[in-house]
Amino acid sequence: LGVDLEGHLSMGGLLELVQISNGKTVFVFDIYKMKHINDLEVPENKELYDFASEVIKTLFTDTTRKIVFHHGVNDRTALYFHFGIEEMRTFDTSGVYIFNQIMKQKLAQKRETFQLAPSDLVERQIFQKEYVRSPGLNLVLKHYNATHGENDLKEIIYSRFGDPNWWKYFTSRPIQPDYFKYAARDAEDLIEVSYKMQDELLPLLAKLFPEVSLEPKDIEELLIIISNTFNLSLIHI
Repeated sequence: LGVDLEGHLSMGGLLELVQISNGKTVFVFDIYKMKHINDLEVPENKELYDFASEVIKTLFTDTTRKIVFHHGVNDRTALYFHFGIEEMRTFDTSGVYIFNQIMKQKLAQKRETFQLAPSDLVERQIFQKEYVRSPGLNLVLKHYNATHGENDLKEIIYSRFGDPNWWKYFTSRPIQPDYFKYAARDAEDLIEVSYKMQDELLPLLAKLFPEVSLEPKDIEELLIIISNTFNLSLIHI
């Protein structure tokens, strides 16, 4: 599942939207409306919010699913504090992009000066000692030629923060059409990008570590570990 969240994604922050893509359709859960506009004292409203929360928790904690974020540290923080979701099988396209770029740099070095064992791949230090700029989502979508291209609404949405009453735009209901489309686009192609990242990395590792036999399923599991390592690196740096 490709996942993105909108709102103040922190402990005690205001969560507005949860967007979930299955690769074909993007489902947008309007948490702000369900929790803060609807009267939860009304049984039907409470049932709707509880049902949506349970759907989100069930989907995200299913360890057979790969949950794809882009720079998902804050998203995961919000999921934990709002829904109690802690353990997920997470793939982070930002962390994996950085990792792939580091591997390309290593491959460009002479083999004689290259010092890295396969076990080092999952060590947090690889992110701390090597510098690759953390990419924005549009850079990643463009780099991997995502089906729907870049999210061309980002600049429009970001410009809203220049308005003294910017918060009214994001919390007004019905959801503003541009905001709804922008939110959905951020999740739409994440699954596709994650598979393209795996395909890119397999030949890189085969050249770097010819003595190690890796299958596509091994690459996916490695990148899930890398994604969690990346998130921990950001927290500890």
